[in-house]
Amino acid sequence: MMVKAPDTVWTVELMAARLYVSSAEATIVLRQMTAHGLTEKQGEGHCFACRTPEVTANAEAVVALYAEQLIAVTHLIHANRPARVQAFADAFQLRKKE
Repeated sequence: MMVKAPDTVWTVELMAARLYVSSAEATIVLRQMTAHGLTEKQGEGHCFACRTPEVTANAEAVVALYAEQLIAVTHLIHANRPARVQAFADAFQLRKKE
């Protein structure tokens, strides 16, 4: 959703409402996304801003996967707590090619 709205400033409350999670969980998601180079802090929220072409490509791949596997991705986001938020954040970790 952030990829498709790059000019939107995503507050914790907005992210929580869009993901149907608590504010605490949305805070974790936004912090993890910033740590992984997907967003940057802007005022009271975060904006989509990939730091590298590789991160941009990964974000676009997640968008494509979401479009193809909506139910599976939704289940991942809403799986057992607290692992669900960590699993979602882990999806954005960059891995070296072997």
